[in-house]
Amino acid sequence: MVLFSVILPIFVVIGLGLMCQYRQWFTPSAVVDFNRFVYYIAVPPLLFMAMASTPIESLTQARYLVAYLGATVLVWIGVFFLLKPFFDTFEGRFLLGLGATFSNSVYLGIPLVQTALGTQATQAVVMIALATNVLFVGGSAVILSARQQSNVRGAAIEVLKNPMIGAIVLGLSVSALEHPLPSGLERLLDLLAQAASPVALFALGLTLGGVKAQASQVQSSHQESWSWAGVLVAVKILIHPLAVWLACLAVGAQAADTQVAVLVAALPAGALAHLLAQRFGAQSLTVARGVMLGTGLSLLTLSALLSSAMFTQL
Repeated sequence: MVLFSVILPIFVVIGLGLMCQYRQWFTPSAVVDFNRFVYYIAVPPLLFMAMASTPIESLTQARYLVAYLGATVLVWIGVFFLLKPFFDTFEGRFLLGLGATFSNSVYLGIPLVQTALGTQATQAVVMIALATNVLFVGGSAVILSARQQSNVRGAAIEVLKNPMIGAIVLGLSVSALEHPLPSGLERLLDLLAQAASPVALFALGLTLGGVKAQASQVQSSHQESWSWAGVLVAVKILIHPLAVWLACLAVGAQAADTQVAVLVAALPAGALAHLLAQRFGAQSLTVARGVMLGTGLSLLTLSALLSSAMFTQL
């Protein structure tokens, strides 16, 4: 029942984007434009509205966020050291760890959480998305730039200029002021926010189609095989959510927040992990394959999770 009512419609939209990319119905520039619309126009209002309706005092009770970040760091460190006998470079192990822990919390997580757990759960997934994008994606860019002695300052500024971060900060500011938005502005932001989920899912399908095409054109090495991609996927959709669940139990997070944290951890890796691997020239093929394989398998694993008695009784 969960498969058809919650999961399947989301993956059908992703599949439509994948099919359009396969049939080449859109030019490469159109694919970029779809992602720009999501990144700059549609998702920021969604994040802003979610945070504007979040009471500031609730942030002090965000034990789930501490649990999520702590468990994610531990899994990342574990992957980094376990891969040391097989991968010589720091950058390779670092980015493989990112591919095993960075969830697709914006493009896939927000629509899924809204559909499965309700609009009220959006605030929790937005906070996880903010923290992981700043700490893990932004932090990775700064650390790897420093190791390569490239533009560290530029990487840090790029993180701070992220429109999603700005939208969340502005939304929290409005919440702190406790002043209602003008009705016309609120209606405008609601309209844009409603476009975020379907367009983001479609853009994700287009992006995965592009990743698949790139991966098929690259010569594989023994270190960039489907086997290693499978290891990343197993860690991402099995070990990562288990670690987050145990961490939430350890800190005494509320049941509703624990559900969101576990569901986000069970998501496949986000395409940003692949983009970072491309940018720094390490393990991009393995991470790309992990993103593709994990997204496909998560249709089944997410359905199983949402249907399980353990999850529904949290």
